[in-house]
Amino acid sequence: MDDGLKYAILTISRYSIFSIGIILALSQIHLDLGRLSWLMAALGVGLGVGLQEIVSNFVSGIILLVERPIQVGDIVTVGTMSGTVKRINIRATTILDFNRREVVLPNKSLITSEVTNWTRGDTIQRIVINIGVAYGTDVDLVSSLLLQIAKEQPEVMRNPEPSVFFMNHGESSLDFELRFFVPNPDYMMSLRDRINKLINKEFKKHNIEIPFPQRDIHIRTAVEKTLKGQD
Repeated sequence: MDDGLKYAILTISRYSIFSIGIILALSQIHLDLGRLSWLMAALGVGLGVGLQEIVSNFVSGIILLVERPIQVGDIVTVGTMSGTVKRINIRATTILDFNRREVVLPNKSLITSEVTNWTRGDTIQRIVINIGVAYGTDVDLVSSLLLQIAKEQPEVMRNPEPSVFFMNHGESSLDFELRFFVPNPDYMMSLRDRINKLINKEFKKHNIEIPFPQRDIHIRTAVEKTLKGQD
């Protein structure tokens, strides 16, 4: 049994035992629940007006625990925030972001918003690195260097193989894309950092320039405008 399923069963069991305990306690003190119908009706009105968000988060928490679209330990992205799911409670979910800060999100936001689960099912992830080189550069040499760098990294998968594409004749550069796959998203940041450093090193060794944006500026002086007017 995986950790996410055990956590879901444990949480649901805890709340179920708590609810049964409340019912048994009320029966032991011989409290007639039928006489509390007016209180339940008033409570229902209050839930509909003042506690709507709480009830919505409560129901969303049950959906998260039963359907398990995300589980404890999953790496997720909600909006612009990414991190690891630490706890899923009935009202809110706690996510530890990459800055080691705990972010508490209402469960409703995880049900109604777009959530990317990077570790749900298949954990294989694709990394794309964009790089531009100066015009006049040997494009075959660039492609072979990029492929060599990717294939030398132990984290890069061999199936599917890394690939390089000459994408565009850009405004200031010849634009390439290096694409490769990793078996686990935990490798993404460190591997991207290492490959970018190796690209700079290899390009410098082979005198391949990564250009700055370039613009052609035409200056017309007042004298040129005057002469043109006389003509």
